[in-house]
Amino acid sequence: MRSLYEFTQDKLNIDLETCIIYQENFKCGQFNGLDEILTTCFILQNSRKVALPYLPGDLSHKAVIDHCIIYLLTGEFYNNVLTFGYKIARNEDVDNSLFCHSANVNVTLLKGVPWEMFHSLIGTNSFVDLLINYTVVQFNGQFFAQIVGNRCNEPHLPPKWAQRTSSGTTAQIKQLMGPVTNKPFLHRLKINSPSFFPYGKILPLSSSFKKLTDVRETIFPINLVKIPQRLKVRINLTLQKLLKRHKRLNYVSVLNSICSPSEETVSNLSHLSRQSPKEQVLRFIIVILQKLLPQEMFGSKKNKCKIIRNLNLLLSLPLNGYLPFDSLLKKLRLKDFRWLLVSDVSFTKQNFENLNQLVTCFISWLFRHLFPKIIQTFFYCTEISSTVTIVYFRHDIWNKLVTPFLAGYFKKYLVENNVCRNHNSYTLSNFNHSKMRIIPKKNNNEFRIIAIPCGGADEEEFMIYKENHKNAVAPTQKVLEYLRNKRQTSFTKMYSPMQIADRIKEFKQSLLKKFNNVLPELYFMKFDVKSCYDSIPRMECMRILKEALKSENGFFVRSQSFFNTNTGVLKLVNVVNASRVPKPYELYIDNVRTIHLSNQDVINVVEMEIFKTALWVEDKCYLREDGLFQGSSLSAPIVDLMYDDLLEFYGEFKTCPNQDTLILRLADDFLIISTDQQQIINIKNLASGGFQKYNAKANEDKILAVSSHSDDDTVIQFCAMHIFVKKLEVWKHSSTMNNFNIRSSSSKRIFRSLIALFNTRISYKTVDSNLNSTTTVLMQIHHVVKNISEGYKSAFKDLSINDRESMQFSSFLLRIIEMTVDACPITKCDPLIEYEVRFAILNGFLESLSSNASKFKNNIILLRKEIQHLQPHIYT
Repeated sequence: MRSLYEFTQDKLNIDLETCIIYQENFKCGQFNGLDEILTTCFILQNSRKVALPYLPGDLSHKAVIDHCIIYLLTGEFYNNVLTFGYKIARNEDVDNSLFCHSANVNVTLLKGVPWEMFHSLIGTNSFVDLLINYTVVQFNGQFFAQIVGNRCNEPHLPPKWAQRTSSGTTAQIKQLMGPVTNKPFLHRLKINSPSFFPYGKILPLSSSFKKLTDVRETIFPINLVKIPQRLKVRINLTLQKLLKRHKRLNYVSVLNSICSPSEETVSNLSHLSRQSPKEQVLRFIIVILQKLLPQEMFGSKKNKCKIIRNLNLLLSLPLNGYLPFDSLLKKLRLKDFRWLLVSDVSFTKQNFENLNQLVTCFISWLFRHLFPKIIQTFFYCTEISSTVTIVYFRHDIWNKLVTPFLAGYFKKYLVENNVCRNHNSYTLSNFNHSKMRIIPKKNNNEFRIIAIPCGGADEEEFMIYKENHKNAVAPTQKVLEYLRNKRQTSFTKMYSPMQIADRIKEFKQSLLKKFNNVLPELYFMKFDVKSCYDSIPRMECMRILKEALKSENGFFVRSQSFFNTNTGVLKLVNVVNASRVPKPYELYIDNVRTIHLSNQDVINVVEMEIFKTALWVEDKCYLREDGLFQGSSLSAPIVDLMYDDLLEFYGEFKTCPNQDTLILRLADDFLIISTDQQQIINIKNLASGGFQKYNAKANEDKILAVSSHSDDDTVIQFCAMHIFVKKLEVWKHSSTMNNFNIRSSSSKRIFRSLIALFNTRISYKTVDSNLNSTTTVLMQIHHVVKNISEGYKSAFKDLSINDRESMQFSSFLLRIIEMTVDACPITKCDPLIEYEVRFAILNGFLESLSSNASKFKNNIILLRKEIQHLQPHIYT
């Protein structure tokens, strides 16, 4: 990246020292702004150069810019920042004229005098090339802002959302080759179903010609692959065997023999112990496949083993995990799928391409249709609350577990909506309908109800739903967060678990300063609110909201992007009333789209969400008597507004004179640390009795009160963070870190993901020596490395490790060591601690990879060599 001045001199070969146009403008440069853009703007070429548009002669500066915008829009280069806020008006009266629906500040800037002078300096052709094929960022003294080019200099391609709206065939091909996920079989309830196991829906029970054709065209879509008539006969014969086997197969008998229900009653077992182990689920599906699929459909035993191995990976996927589709095709022998061969004799290039298409369609059907259908027919598949691991329950067992809970929940919190008659439609109903999702909690017989918004009866209604969410609900969510952030409170607000360590560090440092580097006796109290969302009083919510709106005069919600140059992460954010200022290490990109909401608009959206959201169950829908549905976009910010008000209302949370108190709250989890024992006693009494104004009561069995001077080394957990009471130290245990599923055939992409994950892990700021002792810092590094190394082993489980991967692993180690050292200020003062940090990282990987020494042989050799170099420094 070079300055615009350097670009003009070096790339365009314009000598600014002798250029007459520049010299004339230079005389008044400080007034016209040309000097400023030459020195504050920096330019970078796009990796893909595209042809320049044809421009009529004698166009004005502004007209040239408009023509470039039209060219970018017609080419679907919607990632270019110049197109933001513009559309092409297409009707009989207007011929390809630009329509601006949101003011683009970048275009306004480019149409100004400085850029017009720069245009005249370099010529129209070079200026147009700059607008089309380059990225320009400008430094304003505090941060960089992008004013020209594709967002973050992405290659010239239409964005993904534009690609998704391409022709149906193209979209279907991309869907066929897209990653395989477990979403099709997650959270599929069968409440009060006449049959717990409706296996007749897996495949048609009839093998008539029409049903046979339907199945064939489902597996091999006619617009994607052409099947010769002779091959079609062979495929039909195989599919006919499949349907006949399906009709004869006793699915429930197989299920009972492999995943048999426990003989103990539900009351004698915890609800989580009633799940079917994944290994049993896999075995059940394997037996079903052996009985259901004709042998020729697998092609060979080798292909069958590969497919079953990938089935195991599918069942092992965590929440939001995926399998790259090309990994499902890897190592399959195409020729073994003889039932899909056009000719058994000749195997021409055309026959190979046709077979490849057919096998691709078949494998896609197995993993996207057949396997999910079988799984969801017999099992309720769900994560456990606050985890990502998927567990499996037989539908009949699951129903026995949740029926008593649902009966009590509906009776206590819901009332049937007798007014609504159209639950399926988004546009024809006066209510927002949501589907019910049930998530088991870790505590016995406790479940969480999540309301998942319905998107309407068809694609047209779904588009209307998405438009309303984008233009009303999502901006209102940001307004609620803005109102919360703006409110002055006596305690410091928290927005993420990543802030816990930082808050405690600040409190600890203030105590050490006050008490001569010795921590005083501290008293801790932790509690959470029972049935938080269900107990929220809605009228009190509206009172708090209207009170917060009194000092406001409407809201402008503008879409903006912030690219973190340290981590390479691009975040899309809706910013209210320009309240977010880019940080020095961020590149600011204005996405232009702006929504204006009046105070009344905000009230209307919130009232619609909390009073007219209905839970759609079977042929009925239910409204809440009070409280909120968890899962709504607005529920979390409303809870935050409510409980901030709670902390301000009760005097028990106010710090007494000459005392020190830290209050931490995330959602419905509260932690109070104080030097004032009486305050802790008062808060405990208040929590036990309940916060009546807010209809909130603490979970009695989760109230915890301890002292730092207790005899034992007490460690408490708060929002998955461990806090050592005696020394006020904080760390995150590896057991609370989710093992992320990184699936890619690109080792470069895997290491990039692992580095981003490592950066997230150390962003909790628990390796700060101002908070933790060296021992705790090293322990934290050990837990982080344990988590990252497991992710590394999982990602390379099916990939070979050659010399190139070994070199990448070495670079990866150096990068995370560098990141850790940067995050530990004390390493700059004490070289010995830096050596210990390096040893902790290297040894952590060595311990983890040693469990599969043959697979990671080269990595282990490298690690041992590096550790050997460190040992003289550590043990001297």
